[in-house]
Amino acid sequence: MRNYLLKRVLLFLPTLFVISLAVFFLSKTIPGDPAERLTGILSIEGDEHFDRGAMTNYQRTYRHLGLDKPLFYFSLHPRAREANLRDIERPAFRNNIKNLMYETGKPELVRSYFEAGKALSRAIRLHLDECDTATFWADFEHQINRASSKAEIAEITDNALLFMPDEQCGFRPFAEDWWKYADKIGSVERTFSWWLPKLSWHGTQNQYHNWLAGILSGDWGYSLRDGRSVGSKIRNSIGYTLSISFFSLLLTFAAGIPLGMFLATSKRKRWKEILRKLVYALYAVPLFWLATLLVVFFTTEEYGKWTNLFPSPSQIMLHTMDGDAGFFQGLSYLLLPVLCLASGGVAFVARQMEQTALRENTARYITMSRLKGNSESATIWKHLFPNAVFPLITLLGALIPGLISGSVVIEVIFNIPGMGRLMWDSIFGQDWNVVFAILMIGAILTLVGQLIADILYARANPKVRYD
Repeated sequence: MRNYLLKRVLLFLPTLFVISLAVFFLSKTIPGDPAERLTGILSIEGDEHFDRGAMTNYQRTYRHLGLDKPLFYFSLHPRAREANLRDIERPAFRNNIKNLMYETGKPELVRSYFEAGKALSRAIRLHLDECDTATFWADFEHQINRASSKAEIAEITDNALLFMPDEQCGFRPFAEDWWKYADKIGSVERTFSWWLPKLSWHGTQNQYHNWLAGILSGDWGYSLRDGRSVGSKIRNSIGYTLSISFFSLLLTFAAGIPLGMFLATSKRKRWKEILRKLVYALYAVPLFWLATLLVVFFTTEEYGKWTNLFPSPSQIMLHTMDGDAGFFQGLSYLLLPVLCLASGGVAFVARQMEQTALRENTARYITMSRLKGNSESATIWKHLFPNAVFPLITLLGALIPGLISGSVVIEVIFNIPGMGRLMWDSIFGQDWNVVFAILMIGAILTLVGQLIADILYARANPKVRYD
């Protein structure tokens, strides 16, 4: 058993690696700029003359999030383009530089042109008042960054020559340096090998490595809605979800297993028929509809004072968010959601248990147990039950991720600030860092659930061997 568990754990590692890759690259395909969301900027491309202070704040956030680093450990790209252009914060400027690299086939020259343009822009801001052509040069930074082709650069250089500042102007040397690279770009010819692929190694300084290292250390990043850490939001929500899921799961199996065994082995046909119809009705009722009915009829006095048996969703939200509810008071708030969530589970477990028990009841070992003179109770619980419970072990392993991910329907309808509600709010609020963190947790718990199910198989039936 120990060797088997070790093998399974080792097999989980490549599985988790593939899952992490899928989650990470899926998060990168989501539209929007995380740095824009965190800094409260609607769009840095909406205004060419963007506020300097806001742009500085954006650049600082962009680099703090590590967005200036390559995506992965390596990249495959044409020789005409640099391996990583993400250190250029503004997407429009980054695309312009990329187009220039493709057109010229000289990434080093285009990068030098871009850096010379940045140096010139800084010098213009410092020495603009010293020059007699300030009107032209004040807008020159945006002209440089807007250029995405050799023709546009040639037009800008021609205009720059006409308004070249005198020798006393502080940014004159920077303008000459920029003009030198711009002139080279205008005259360069692209070679035939520009499209050939090139493999570049980035080492551990990449976004995926930092993201994975953060997950392993408990750092899930920042919420795009309020800037709080994702870990703190999950910690605040996970307690309510664990309470609801644990007690509903306990009620599901505690009620479903005996009910299923009764339906399979009892001789009372009338009771069996009534209970079987009740099980089918509970299983067929949609969860959202049942939850809505329970809220309408049992949390208000609209249909009589005797129906107001449970706290309303507004009361649940108020006390859980304030944190002033004690343990037992908190359980009273969660009683109705637990009953609602467990209703369908009890019906499903009972039905599965009944079908499996009926199938096992015709097996030869059951007949042999009765022929040996064992009591009916001993035959059912000592021989029939351990084999009939196998499908429920599989079901239990599949339900373990739900202990954390929670029920979105229940938590939304009853206003419970758990993981399901957090997932719901994050999706509609486009808080993708939280969404993908919850998905990653669910994937990990799915693997853990499978491992626990394998262990329970061996405990439930000694015939099961893994070595």
